[in-house]
Order: sequence, then structure tokens, then C-alpha cells
Amino acid sequence: SIIGDKKLTGVPDLLVEILSPSRRSYDRRTKRARYERAGVGEFWLVDPETHVVEQLLLRRGRYAEPIVANDRIRMRTFRGVEIDLHEVW
Repeated sequence: SIIGDKKLTGVPDLLVEILSPSRRSYDRRTKRARYERAGVGEFWLVDPETHVVEQLLLRRGRYAEPIVANDRIRMRTFRGVEIDLHEVW
């Protein structure tokens, strides 16, 4: 319902950022703070170099400590969906 003709018109339930060597700090700090302020409920930082996904979940307006996954990740936004990260890498 938030997808318009040319842009999103609301806050997405899940955002996934793929970390690049030149933008790691920007994604970890700046984007994290923006998404937190906007109210994005689930935010993933995917590191293709280390094969790790950090899952951040919004709790009372703040992101809790990240859940670090390198084997499997269970989506909170879509209950019952689990991703085998060995198949991703």
C-alpha cells in the first residue's frame, strides 16, 4: 500500500543494505539513524565479505542490539520465513 507510481509514500517494513567497502561507516551510522527515526521496523546490514547479516529490530522507537547471523536468519517482518545463508553465499 506504500508503493506509488514513482516512489514510496510511507515507511517500509524491511530495509536491506548491502555493505560496500567505501560506504560501511555511512551505512552503519547515518542510514541506521535515518531508518530508526523513520520507524523502519526491521533493518539488515549484509556484509558480503564476512558472510554476516546484522538484523536490527525496532523496539520502542530504538534499534535493539543487532542479531548477528551467519548460518540462518529468521525474518521478523514476515513470520515463518527463514533464510539459509549458506545458500546465499
